[in-house]
Amino acid sequence: YKHYKAFKNNLKHEAKYPKDKLIIRLDIQNYFENASVAQLSILINKYFKPSVLKQNNFDTSSTDLITFYFRFLNHGKDCIPQSDNNVVSSFLGYLYLIFGDLIIEDIINQLKVQFDIIDDYKIIRYVDDIFISLKFKNSQSNFLLERQSYVYNLLNQISEKFFNLLNLRFNGKAKV
Repeated sequence: YKHYKAFKNNLKHEAKYPKDKLIIRLDIQNYFENASVAQLSILINKYFKPSVLKQNNFDTSSTDLITFYFRFLNHGKDCIPQSDNNVVSSFLGYLYLIFGDLIIEDIINQLKVQFDIIDDYKIIRYVDDIFISLKFKNSQSNFLLERQSYVYNLLNQISEKFFNLLNLRFNGKAKV
């Protein structure tokens, strides 16, 4: 509850001064059922330093055992198990979407080159509820058109990468 309350306060503070700001709300469809423990292992192996992996005995044997264990718990399905107050599932879900946060950040930074209209941004997330706050630079002649084009490109690229890299889709609750 403490973390959720901090999330809500952070969101309220971000929305307090809406001038030249746009907030995008994304919600992942059936998050825990679609978050793959096997894919999480692949991402950890790909992005963590080899020395950290070795220090924590995170090798092929341990990742296979972890994947097998979670598939056993989920009756053969590769997903994150859910139950009330499950610390392990909550942590795995949080860790899985850290890669999602990095995907969003990379896309925003790539689009900054194409569209020079973003002054600042912030990603605010609680479990699978993602809010992206975009602060735009001062108005220009084609500002509205550029802004729409930027948001369209941003959402398309996020959606595509979340599906291709994380096997996650967004549901219809997305709002701008």
